[in-house]
Amino acid sequence: MRRAVATLAPGVVLAIAIAISGCGPSSADVVGERRAAAESKLAALAAVGELLATPPAEEPALGILEGKPALALAGGSRSNGVVMWPGAFADLGAFDESLLDVTVANGRWAFPARYLADPESADPNVPEAVAMEFDGLAAIRYVIVLRPDELLAPRWAEAGVGGDEEFHGGRFVGHALLFDVEGPARLGRFPLRAESSDSVDGLGMDDVERDLSEQIKKALYDGLIEHLGDRFDGAWF
Repeated sequence: MRRAVATLAPGVVLAIAIAISGCGPSSADVVGERRAAAESKLAALAAVGELLATPPAEEPALGILEGKPALALAGGSRSNGVVMWPGAFADLGAFDESLLDVTVANGRWAFPARYLADPESADPNVPEAVAMEFDGLAAIRYVIVLRPDELLAPRWAEAGVGGDEEFHGGRFVGHALLFDVEGPARLGRFPLRAESSDSVDGLGMDDVERDLSEQIKKALYDGLIEHLGDRFDGAWF
């Protein structure tokens, strides 16, 4: 005797899947549930921006993070730090559109800030992803600010009338400043310098700007290793 097996049409299966997924909190629910904590963390980030805008007469050199969690920039759940340009504090809901993108997980503050300002901007089809964005914001403990004294973008320029274009490398000269979001508090700074590579793969502006970004990242990484030692999680983003 053969056992009968019921089969469902694909449309029915899809309807059941949607119904099941709809049993949990919606994206709007997630925004509502996370609002208070997210607003508090965004306010703390804004307070870091205020500290940055009022530097002391003499900023301390960065030392070991005694009694504090290690700094992690690995991305994902391991990461508790972000890297920002000074201008990012003007609008925490904006994204850094610069090709000199050395920021870490830019959306970790920008997406939640946008969701709070406009809950309908949170994709209603992926509440789990919306929740992960808020998790990333909540995990931020440290902010590294790249403060340039000189930032020269790489460029191509004509060598002379009728001459070939010559490549002029870019450079970053300034400091990396580390802040503890809890407080907030200044933890110190160290000098940072990076220049374009002598040889760049690709000749487009995207290629040469990406190269300078990578050189800044490398200089930052080396500086963190030098100043924080094992208090810096060496995994990179």
